[in-house]
Amino acid sequence: MLFNSVQFILFFAIFYSVWLVGKNHIGFRWLFITLASFFFYGWWSVQFLGLLVLTGIIDFTLALLIFNSSQIRMKRLFICGSLLFNLGALFSFKYAHFFLNTTVTVLSFFGYKNAIHVELPRVLAVLPIGISFYTFESLSYVFDVYKGHLTPTKNILHYFSFLAMFPRLIAGPIERPANLLPQLTKKIELSDDMTFAGLKLVALGYFKKTVIADNLAIIVNTAFTNGRDFSSAYWWYVMICFAIQIYCDFSGYTDIARGLAQMMGFRFNVNFNHPYSATSLREFWTRWHISLSTWFRDYVYIPLGGDRKGQVRAHINLWITMIVSGLWHGASWTFAVWGALHAFYMSLERLTKWPQKLSSLRGGKFLSTGLVFFLVVISWVYFRAESFKQASFVLKKLFSFQSGTWGLSYTNLLLLAFAYEWYGRYGEKLLAEMNPRFRLALDFGALAILSVSAIALRGPSEQFIYFQF
Repeated sequence: MLFNSVQFILFFAIFYSVWLVGKNHIGFRWLFITLASFFFYGWWSVQFLGLLVLTGIIDFTLALLIFNSSQIRMKRLFICGSLLFNLGALFSFKYAHFFLNTTVTVLSFFGYKNAIHVELPRVLAVLPIGISFYTFESLSYVFDVYKGHLTPTKNILHYFSFLAMFPRLIAGPIERPANLLPQLTKKIELSDDMTFAGLKLVALGYFKKTVIADNLAIIVNTAFTNGRDFSSAYWWYVMICFAIQIYCDFSGYTDIARGLAQMMGFRFNVNFNHPYSATSLREFWTRWHISLSTWFRDYVYIPLGGDRKGQVRAHINLWITMIVSGLWHGASWTFAVWGALHAFYMSLERLTKWPQKLSSLRGGKFLSTGLVFFLVVISWVYFRAESFKQASFVLKKLFSFQSGTWGLSYTNLLLLAFAYEWYGRYGEKLLAEMNPRFRLALDFGALAILSVSAIALRGPSEQFIYFQF
């Protein structure tokens, strides 16, 4: 099992105390981060810690072989080896049951119900936590070395301190090696401002997760478990709650990860940039889960040809990328449909250019933001539903406009979440113009309120949604 909140705070307190003493000794830094991260992951499963270690050893070795090889054929052989191992491991643990069940269903449909009898090993019944994240990070390291964009490190502890760094090991953000590896070799100069900024991020992350996401989860889980009599209006309310829940849940985790890293002297890239204020679906994906969307752009969409080979090919590449992105989120065809919906939205944008046309009108940006949010909420139905049957039921409810059981609870949390979106868009500029002393007082007050609220107003404990990916 994973650390609970108290255990994690104790773990980080001990880690941080030792870290402050030896952070600027490079060898100690790499060794300490690696061992602490292995302990952190091994607390959940020592068995699957071996897979993480094996992934690191293989890709560290293959990157060196690629860099030192003068033959393009050998470089391609090594990069294929990395792809086969990483995608093979990911497929085996995450998709083997899914594709086996799909195959059985298809054969049964054509009358071959007993055509295959395959029992997969028991170990494949459990998804190694964080495998989707560290696999992509390890692949990007080998890809970047292969493309000549990165010189590989010759120290395996340096590599493991990048790959396994515990604040973002479980659910990202997916850090690029070109960003994090150099930081691991530089002298760390922690300032009071940097540490305080990290604390604020951690407090904000816990608040978004425990106060907003976990409380909204009550409404969403109740509706999806037993919401057949709910009205159409209430289902719209439920789906808006889920849109806010998943945003606060996942961005809350990445805020905590970024905050802890900043307290250690490292800077992770921003992973969420107020996505629900986007005025187009294309802009939405430059603001939502940025580390993943840019990964798919750089390592899937562009290698497929991007938009360099004509409009038709560009749309095909877009659809492939988004459907694969959907399946990355989960081994279910509902996730594939979720990705396909976003591909459809963006193809429609490219063909009609409606965001530019609408934004040119008076009040058009506000309307564009509302329309994008509406489309995203519709797509979230397939993300949250456990089956096509359930997704179809929810969509029928949304557009039936039927009366039924109605109620509002935690509406204040929705208003709070939308206020945070407004603050991210406009409020930070206002805050930057304030008197520094007044701004500091506000910061301390906000930190205190967020910290107390995360304890006093927390909802029933819920696992982070992206832990399952």
